[in-house]
Order: sequence, then C-alpha cells, then structure tokens
Amino acid sequence: LLAFSGLLVWDGMAGGGLIGSDTETVMARGIGYSFYVWLSAINLFTTSIFWAFMVDVFDVDQGKRMFAFIGIGGTLGALVGGTATTAISSMTTSVFLPAGLMLLGAAFFAVGIVMMLTLDRVARASSRSRLSNKSPAPPASNNLEGRTIGGTFWGGLRAVVSSPYLLGIGVWIVFMATSNTMIYFTQANIVLGEADTFSQRVAGFALFDALAQFVTLLTQMFITTHLIRRMGIGWTLAILPLVTMVGFAILSVWTVYGVMAVFQAVHRATRYAVSRPSRETLFSVIPPADKYKAKPVVDVFLYRGGDVAGVGVDGMFAAMGFTLPMVAMATAPIAGIWGLLSVKLGRAQQKLT
Repeated sequence: LLAFSGLLVWDGMAGGGLIGSDTETVMARGIGYSFYVWLSAINLFTTSIFWAFMVDVFDVDQGKRMFAFIGIGGTLGALVGGTATTAISSMTTSVFLPAGLMLLGAAFFAVGIVMMLTLDRVARASSRSRLSNKSPAPPASNNLEGRTIGGTFWGGLRAVVSSPYLLGIGVWIVFMATSNTMIYFTQANIVLGEADTFSQRVAGFALFDALAQFVTLLTQMFITTHLIRRMGIGWTLAILPLVTMVGFAILSVWTVYGVMAVFQAVHRATRYAVSRPSRETLFSVIPPADKYKAKPVVDVFLYRGGDVAGVGVDGMFAAMGFTLPMVAMATAPIAGIWGLLSVKLGRAQQKLT
C-alpha cells in the first residue's frame, strides 16, 4: 500500500491526473490495474488464512455459534471504510485522493497485523484450541503445536481434486464468484451511466458498499446464528443461490439505481453474513494439514477462476445480445444446480462430523 500510494503521489506531482480523467497517464492506469490485482489476491489470501485459523480455534458447534459474531467485526470495519470513503471523496477532487485513501488503508492494515499476532498468542495459551498443547491429547494429525505443515500450491490442488468434499466446496466457490462478478458488472454499468466525475463514481460505489455492509451487520447480529441452528449448514448455504436468481429476475423488470442498490445489499449480506459462516464451518471437519493446503486454493485460485468465468459469461451474454430478462432466465438453472450442491455439502459435512 505504501508503495502504490508513493507511486501515485509521484505521478500526481509530475502532472498526472486521476484515472478516467483527461490528464490520466499510462503510469496511473498501470498502477490502478496492478493495485486491483494485488489487493484482490491479498484480501482473499489473508481472509482465507484467518478463517482457517478460526476453524482451529473453535470446534464445529462453537463455530456455528461464534462465526457470525466474528464476522460482525469485519462488517463493522467495512462499514466504517465505506462511510469514510464516501465522506472523503465528497470533500475533494484532488489528484492525491487515491493515494490518501491507500495510506489510511495501510494504517488499518498495520493494526490488523498486530491484532493477529496477539490472537495467535492467546490461542496457543487456550486449552480449547487445537493450536495448544494444553488440550487433551488430540490425534497426531490434528495437533499443530510446534509443527510446520509445509506443502505447495500443487499439493493443495491435489488435495482438492482428490477429495469429492473439497472439490464440492471449490465448485460452490466458483458459482459464488461467477455470480458476484456478473452483479458487479451490472452495478458498474448503472453507476457509470449516472455518475459523471471520478469523485461521484467513487462515492457511488462507496454508497453501495456502505448500504451492503449495514444490511450485513443487521443480518449477522440478529439472523445468521438462528438460521444455521434451525436450517442446518446445507439449507443455509442454499439461500444465496435463491437470492441471486430472484434478484436478477427483479432487476430485469426494474433496471434502476435503487433496485440495484437493494439487490447488491441483500446479495452481499447473504454472502458475508449467512453463507460465509456456513461455508467456513464446512472446513471444520477437515484435518488441519489438508485444510491449510487446500483453503488458499479454494478461496483464492478457484475464487479468481470464478471471477474469470463471470467475466467470460458476461461477455458471452453481451455478444449474444442478451437483455437482463434473458440473463435472469439463464441464471435460473445455474442457481438450481448451485442450491442442490449446497444441500449436498451440508449432508456431507454431517457425515464427516
């Protein structure tokens, strides 16, 4: 983040403008593209490792109760970030706006690193954690105290491909990422059509994000835990495919900013507040060695593969002249397969518990 912000400041001082402006430079555009790729990868990787760590700290039953509350912290951070970005971008059109936002992000990133190191020490001192040697003697394959798991990307990929359960989780991730990308492109087209300046576009995307995070927070606080307990993991996972199908159907009838905002908010709330805790609970029945190798493959490689698939599907629909009603019809059978997979994963997890 410091490097990216420094390059943007240098470009701005040399007379470069904001991305999308008439004074935009090749350097600024390259920085923007590079930053997007880096941030996407590091965000997925760190989040994946964090949740793998949480699965080691809590068992299956604890995870069903606690993961939604843990997610509240992430939602609060995203809500503050979206609100702050909206406020800051509305106050200035300075060429140094992106660099300033990156510096703020770097400061919070540093705080997060310190908190993670502290959490690691606390977990090792807890008798309830699989990371500690104070707990009753666990199987050797599950005791991580003092061990280095090791392995490579290819080892993680082999673990995913050789396990129908992990492969099913990976396919579920691909479905989710594909739907996310298609929704993002639809949202981007609506925002770009109604906003003229860079600051207005930043504020527009930040407003979408803040609304989504607010709905996510309410869902995490009052709904998620009850859903998981009463419906089970599989049926809870199946809610997101249903939301995707219904959302596209409604948007195909009313393609307006307000409907897109509500659809995005509900979809993201379901994704982060409902599906995320349920999905992470699926990993609680996997041996730690396989989990730490396979999780980055599932959460990063396959997730980004789903993004690419989403871009391809969106481009294919555009080339074929699909309208939103036609897209909604095309997503219905896909959502049905996705929902069926959700239920099967829930049943498989119960058998492995």
